[in-house]
Amino acid sequence: MILQIFIGMTLVGLTVFIQVVFIQLAFNRIKNHPPEHLQGGGILAPVMLMTGATMWLFLALCIAVLIWAIVFLVLGIFSTFSQALYFSVIAFTTLGFGDVLLPQNWQLLSGFSAANGLLLFGLNTGFLIESIRKICE
Repeated sequence: MILQIFIGMTLVGLTVFIQVVFIQLAFNRIKNHPPEHLQGGGILAPVMLMTGATMWLFLALCIAVLIWAIVFLVLGIFSTFSQALYFSVIAFTTLGFGDVLLPQNWQLLSGFSAANGLLLFGLNTGFLIESIRKICE
C-alpha cells in the first residue's frame, strides 16, 4: 500500500507540474497577445485564441493520461498499451465503466488517477475562466 501511495503521489505531482507549465505558457501567450487584435476585430481572433489555449491544455491532459498508462505498463498491471491507455483515460476522467479493473494489489492507484484528473480539470477550468475574463476586458 505504501508503494501505491508513493507512486500515486509522485504521478500526481509530476502531472500537476506539467499542467502548470502548460498553463503558464498559455497564460504568457494570452497576456502578450496584442490587445488591438482582440478589440474591434470581430469574433475570430478571441475565438481562435481561446480555442488554441484549450487545445494546448488538452495536449497536457493527454500527456498526463499517457504517463499513467506507461506506468501501468511498466508495473506490469496491464499486458497491452491499449488496455493501459484505456484504463488510464477511464480512471482519469472518473467515468469508471468497470469493464477493465486494476488487480486488487494495485487498486489504490485508480483513486489517485481519478483525483489527478479532477485536479487537472479544475486547474484548466480556472485558467480558462480567467483567460476569458482577460480576453473580454
